[in-house]
Amino acid sequence: MGGSSGPAGEWIDVEPGDTGQALPDAGFSGAPVFDQDADAVVGIYVSRDERGKPYLLPVSYLRALWPWLELRVGWRLDLDPALKTHWLPRARGSEVESDSGVWFFSGRQAARQRICDWLADPDQPALVVTGGPGTGKSALLSHLLVAADPILASSVPTGGPRPPHGAFDVAVQVTGMSRDEVVERLATASGVEAATPQELLVALRERRQTDGRAFTVLADALEEAATHEEALRIVALLRNLATSRVARVLAGVRTAPAGSDRARVLESFGRTTPRVDLESYEFLRNYDIADYAERRLTGEDGESARYRDRPRHELREIGRAVARKARYNFLIAQLATRWLTHPATPPLDLDDPAWEHGLPETIGQAMDAYLDACGPETALVRRLLTALAFARGDGLTRDDSWLTIADALHRGRTHSLGELETVFHGAANYLIERSSDNGEQPSYRLYHNALDEHLREQCPAHKPQRAIADALTAAAPLRDGRRDWATAAPYARTHLAGHAAQAHQLDDLLADVGFLLHAEPGPLLAALPHATTEKGHLTAVVYRMTNHQHRQAHPGTRCRILALDAARLGARDLQHQLNAAQSRLGTDAAGPAWRVRFATGSSLPTATIGTLTGHEHGVGAVAVTELDDRPVAVVGGYNSGTLWLWDLAEQQLLGQFSATYRGGVKAVAVGELDGRPIAVTGGFIGADVPVWDLTEQRRIGRCRDFGGAGTLAVGEWDGRPIAVTGQHRSETVRVWDLAECRLLAEIATGCRRGVHGVAVGELDGRPVAVTGGIGDPHVRVWDLAGQRQIGQPLTGHTQGIGAVAVGRLNGRTIAVTGGISGDCTVRVWDLAEQRQIGQPLTGHTQGINAIAVGTLGDRAIAVTGGGVWDGTVRVWDLAEQRQIGRPLIGHAQDVSAVAVAELDGLPIAVTGGGGDETVRVWNLAEQHRIGHPVTGHRSDVEAVAVGELDGRSIAVTGDSFGDCAVRVWDLAGQRQIGRPLTGHSAGVNAMAVGELDDLPVAITASGLDKTARIWDLAGQREIGRFPAGDLIGGDAVAIGELNGRPITVHSGIGLQVRVWDLVEQREIGQPLVGHTHKVKSIAVGELDGRTIVLSGGVENVVRVWDLAGRRQIGHISTTHSRGVTAVAVGELDGRAVAVTGGGTWDETVRVWDLRDGSCVDELTMPGPVACMALGRDGTLALGFGHDIAVFDTDFHNPARIRLRSASLGGLPGDS
Repeated sequence: MGGSSGPAGEWIDVEPGDTGQALPDAGFSGAPVFDQDADAVVGIYVSRDERGKPYLLPVSYLRALWPWLELRVGWRLDLDPALKTHWLPRARGSEVESDSGVWFFSGRQAARQRICDWLADPDQPALVVTGGPGTGKSALLSHLLVAADPILASSVPTGGPRPPHGAFDVAVQVTGMSRDEVVERLATASGVEAATPQELLVALRERRQTDGRAFTVLADALEEAATHEEALRIVALLRNLATSRVARVLAGVRTAPAGSDRARVLESFGRTTPRVDLESYEFLRNYDIADYAERRLTGEDGESARYRDRPRHELREIGRAVARKARYNFLIAQLATRWLTHPATPPLDLDDPAWEHGLPETIGQAMDAYLDACGPETALVRRLLTALAFARGDGLTRDDSWLTIADALHRGRTHSLGELETVFHGAANYLIERSSDNGEQPSYRLYHNALDEHLREQCPAHKPQRAIADALTAAAPLRDGRRDWATAAPYARTHLAGHAAQAHQLDDLLADVGFLLHAEPGPLLAALPHATTEKGHLTAVVYRMTNHQHRQAHPGTRCRILALDAARLGARDLQHQLNAAQSRLGTDAAGPAWRVRFATGSSLPTATIGTLTGHEHGVGAVAVTELDDRPVAVVGGYNSGTLWLWDLAEQQLLGQFSATYRGGVKAVAVGELDGRPIAVTGGFIGADVPVWDLTEQRRIGRCRDFGGAGTLAVGEWDGRPIAVTGQHRSETVRVWDLAECRLLAEIATGCRRGVHGVAVGELDGRPVAVTGGIGDPHVRVWDLAGQRQIGQPLTGHTQGIGAVAVGRLNGRTIAVTGGISGDCTVRVWDLAEQRQIGQPLTGHTQGINAIAVGTLGDRAIAVTGGGVWDGTVRVWDLAEQRQIGRPLIGHAQDVSAVAVAELDGLPIAVTGGGGDETVRVWNLAEQHRIGHPVTGHRSDVEAVAVGELDGRSIAVTGDSFGDCAVRVWDLAGQRQIGRPLTGHSAGVNAMAVGELDDLPVAITASGLDKTARIWDLAGQREIGRFPAGDLIGGDAVAIGELNGRPITVHSGIGLQVRVWDLVEQREIGQPLVGHTHKVKSIAVGELDGRTIVLSGGVENVVRVWDLAGRRQIGHISTTHSRGVTAVAVGELDGRAVAVTGGGTWDETVRVWDLRDGSCVDELTMPGPVACMALGRDGTLALGFGHDIAVFDTDFHNPARIRLRSASLGGLPGDS
């Protein structure tokens, strides 16, 4: 195979091999190409031109041209692993597939017709088939699926309604599956690449735009997912795909008692999703069950031969009797006929008046009757099937785990593999075999969940889940006195957490870090909400915090990530246990050791329910409403014209569509129009204000405001939905009728530099708007009907108004406003009395970008978001005029938008980050900090150094803005030493630790205040200061030492790297030239006794320079995705290495061998790495966001800085 070719690069060149085969003749019509590894035809071998050059036309290319082929590639029922274990047996009405090919399925024409009608109506996105156990849900769905299959349909003998061929694009039996597995299955079947629900939705949307039709999914047994929580997630996934109109979903869900967990699965589809209830009078047909029983009694398998020759009227009478006893339940009828045809069961004697009384009436009676027919092995078979009934996921394999569970549930009994074979002889008809994709042993389950429930109810163990959890734990091998989970049974690693959670002893398991590292992440994550103790809850938070980074990782990598998260949260015991576990795992587990010594947690998200990511170029606006009885967030892109629609409960993306704003979406408001949820959006650069139908995710109108709308609000006027819009470049606000998209009124507000905040409310029965602008410190109230100002402007703000909201306080209409720039206050106004209520609310350190009002319990609250150098979310009690709890910290830069809502009864705030591209969901009722994190920095850390002070290892860090302080950290004591060292008037962006005449010192530099300072670390004071010159204002700066004098190495003008003598205030030598893009990181070190400089940047290349010779002596082509933002140099096992850090959307640290350029190791960080320092003892400090992390590593930096007073010529600026 050669490279791509063809008109769009979709063909593949075929190169002749060395065997001398001839090229095809011109006009060669083609031949199939078979891939032995794939075991399939992958394309057609053809000749395209007169020269006979051969090409491969892949199936992916051909299917787009040929509809017939499209129906026969992708997912196929005849190749589905569940065909023989679920779909075909259920479609036939049998327990397992037999060689006889007999079809027992009968009747159910009304239900089949209803589903066929749904399939024919593309405007109905979802349909749920429901009923109790044994009502035939799976049989009905399976029958329709097989009858619609182009290959298998001809084998279906049943008459009556049939779906069209190709009606289903994929079928999924959900039993034992997680949401992620369902996503993977649907992505594979639809031919798209997607690993998350959000990616799947976007990919299927693009697929529908290309194909012109929705992807049709049949999903059965949703309530039997891996866990109840996973079932809810899968329902949310399917519901979201359906309501977004990218897929049509036919789902089978069992009914359950009201208030139970299983009932919630069905309820999660919402009240508006139509249902086919098989237990309703419309679909109940007792003669269907009688006909089904009669067919099974006369089936062609050997066991039913005894009834085959019975007179027709006797068979009909028996069938009706079985149906009466079964009470419309197909499963009872199935089990009863299986018992009747068992060789050990005497044939029915219809001359006996009591013959009908012995027929089973419940699922349990039918199963017991069958098992009793197993003779002397009945008790053994029942015990081993009971173990299977408690199994989770795909069930049990024929190994020791099955025996371990059976022994645990039946105290005093010990079972063997030989006895296990008895089950496969005496009760094989009850088992379903599932083959794995990776060649491992098949697993087994009972073929119906109702059988599981019956056996679990009969289990003799008092606390069965505890018995199972204890037994599986005890069965794990011991190694050096600890459980060796790496070699434990696969079932235990996968499902022990689920059993422990049901036994209320998950916390004991979470205390074993070996289990955390080796357990399957999916089932463990699903179990974590069941932690009950403080320690268990903390461990659960640590495991969840960055699970997206370690979920698919090797245990060694997972250990590093978890240890860092434990350190950030102040969970020191867990941190030390994970460090020790890393040592036990060995270096080949994930590379050289990275033992976490210390980390701060200044910017840990507090009270965060979730973080929604993927909003490229920032978030400009957020609003919250309801869609199908669930809260959703509408998010507008700050510098993009994109709208995102999120399900807040499931944190899943429902849709993504373009708002056509070239300058980004700056405002979003939500409301209702004709009973449907809508959104109205505005932007700086746009010709209109569009109205969006959120259900159908399409624009349904637009208000022709050619100046766009930088702020807007939605309300009512005389029962009509209206929008009030304001422009940042105009003093005019406009009022729009949203039903007709026409202008109702224009009001000149007097805001000289434009309207930056508008809110709508009601005052004395009249619709009013409240406005504010950045060029006017006045709050103005407007009567929309009269188009006039109410009263005088409200005064109090000193510089301008950045945000406005309207709400209610003690029955009165109020406005809440936020100041800008130096006026960081929040003020509350009584609109009727035209006065300020109480004193200004203070706490923000920058202007207020966004405000929302709501309630917390019975208290009226406001939630506010701060500007760029603040980034906090604050909650205010409006009646008591005070802040509630701590500020909510998590956004990396400004908070650009705020909305409030309820989620499952919890009061929440939804906030958007203008610069960090995230939307965060906060629990307003729980604002306490988890763990005991060490805090300190209130701004990004852009400079760090490591060294020693009085025999203690220390790290020194610098603030990038705010008080611009230098902080000294005791790494062993995990605390800050003394007070922050202040003096710089601008952010610190370079730092080094060394000695001045044997005195431990730190040298810091600031590009903006143009100074370099020397600090006595022991005395905690500044002892020297140098002008840094104009050249230090570059993007990257490092501090080093040359001939006993301090120097800076920094990026300069023209992509050059320059060296500056701080004492003599001059540039040393010629610039280092070679970079082709901006330099963002520099480090000074030592290699083979020479002083070297490493520099890296946007081009993803790290260049190595000989400082004395002023020449490049090497380079490394890194694999960071967004440039190199930090770099250090050191040694590992005698080899010179470079350590590099990646920026936004990369968040990795990589170690490179300087001699051959190979990557030696990689570490994933919680955020972009801004700076790093490597010490002589292997201490590596990394700065990310407001925090630092310090590791003990196997590599070290031999270089050290030693300054001499004599070389400095005194200490200029000595303080």
